[in-house]
Amino acid sequence: MTVLSACAQAAIVLTGRPPTALFSSSGQFERELQYLANEAARAIAAYADWQALTRLHTIAGDGTTGAFPLPGDYDRFPVAGAVYSTRSTWPLRRVRDLNQWLDFGVTGMTGSPGCWIILGGQMQFRPALASGDSAKFYYISNRIVSGNKTAFTDDGDSFLLPERLLTLALIWRWRSLK
Repeated sequence: MTVLSACAQAAIVLTGRPPTALFSSSGQFERELQYLANEAARAIAAYADWQALTRLHTIAGDGTTGAFPLPGDYDRFPVAGAVYSTRSTWPLRRVRDLNQWLDFGVTGMTGSPGCWIILGGQMQFRPALASGDSAKFYYISNRIVSGNKTAFTDDGDSFLLPERLLTLALIWRWRSLK
């Protein structure tokens, strides 16, 4: 189903008339639905760790690099997520705050099998991943619309999560706006 069909279903409840187009229309109601559809989609995606938005990322170590860029579509880390390294059967330890990360940097003690933090838009490891080692973790993608997009830009775009959620969110958001 498309964003246009979700908006049309919501519009029947809201005004009794479904729009025939959203993104090519200059009408006030259609423009509101465009905006609200994107806001609702982002809010729905942020609500839970949806499997449809979950991706696996692998980082290859080189023995010296301790910081690696996050994936281009990275939105957030899952609530119960972990980072696993090929150097151990145990997950790497998540650093709880910046003070602990600083302490590990000053003292050089991190414990086994190592630790990680997301800092400055990068996944950082202590100690650095050895050459031949890799780290794997799941993350939630920000690409929530068909065609590998982060927002609706065309009437034919589809939400990667259930359309019913989008339709109900549109109804609620439009009514609360008015």
